[in-house]
Amino acid sequence: MAASTPTTIKNRIVAMFALISGITTSLDDYPEDGKAFQAAELPVAITFLGAATNTRLSGRAFVMSRSLTTHLLIAKASSSRPNPDTSAMEAVEAFQVSVPLYFADKPQLQDPANSLNAIVRNTTLPSEQEPGPGRIPFGGVDYWSLVFTFQVETVHTAS
Repeated sequence: MAASTPTTIKNRIVAMFALISGITTSLDDYPEDGKAFQAAELPVAITFLGAATNTRLSGRAFVMSRSLTTHLLIAKASSSRPNPDTSAMEAVEAFQVSVPLYFADKPQLQDPANSLNAIVRNTTLPSEQEPGPGRIPFGGVDYWSLVFTFQVETVHTAS
């Protein structure tokens, strides 16, 4: 397996989120127009690259461990309620389980259509950055959301 680029990894995660049951939209960034998402677009997953650290394996080979973050905007939040109502909370709770389960059997971010097409050495299960639902504002609207982080490892060797 050749080392994958950060963009390749991010694009694979974006594509994989689009296949998770219940997620309507998966993007590689927030839309530039800054407009709020329509109800038909929710839930929407938005994935970002994070920092990387390098660990020497031997000689001119190293493992790069990179973090990625996905904002999962699930439902519009009422400005008058500090906590989600029951239906919003149930929607959030469903993704707290379904997202890690989806990635559990794809530790090398294998393409679901081709399980041999691994692109990383290993990845952690997506973990929540905050306990339970949070609020993420975008386009003048707050959304009930979960924020997941991943660590992915790739091996790089000088030729």
